[in-house]
Amino acid sequence: MLSRAADAGIHAAVFDIHVHRTDETGNLVAGQYEPNIVFVSVEEAVKEYFVAYCTALNESGRLRRIVLDEAHLVLEWSGFRKAYNSLAALRRGSLSAVPMVCLTATLPRRAEADLCVALGLLQSKTALFRAPSRRPNISYHIVRVPSTDQDPGADAVRIAAVDRIKRWLASLSAADGAAVRAPGVGSPRW
Repeated sequence: MLSRAADAGIHAAVFDIHVHRTDETGNLVAGQYEPNIVFVSVEEAVKEYFVAYCTALNESGRLRRIVLDEAHLVLEWSGFRKAYNSLAALRRGSLSAVPMVCLTATLPRRAEADLCVALGLLQSKTALFRAPSRRPNISYHIVRVPSTDQDPGADAVRIAAVDRIKRWLASLSAADGAAVRAPGVGSPRW
């Protein structure tokens, strides 16, 4: 997203407390790095220092958008992360006029109204865009390995499967990504 924004001449940044400058009291200071668009995780968006940072950017006239990534987490995790219930505060006060873009690939239609409420967005003034989530650059490879409980010779099969996965992972380029789910990983035979 950042490279596409840069290509369009838009100054955007992913908010990271470890990158942004602080003053002598530890408060974030807008000034050293002032993007027009700030991408932020739900986890960081609820922090006071993020709100203070965006408020300073907004008061300087720089802030044009706040982009909240993985917005569905506001609904999924607010039961045990009570701070997520305070995200509507971003829509009040000095940030009320700053447009917010909420990104999610997994929010069901039936939860759209709940997300608007949780974020303090007026559903009548909120544009929702849906697109297919099919990604041709993502593929699934399933390798079934018999359980050692069912087949005493399964250890050899497991070792062969792990070797096959390791070879496949080694064949990926630096731009590729991979996720491997293997229940039982960590047992001595792996």
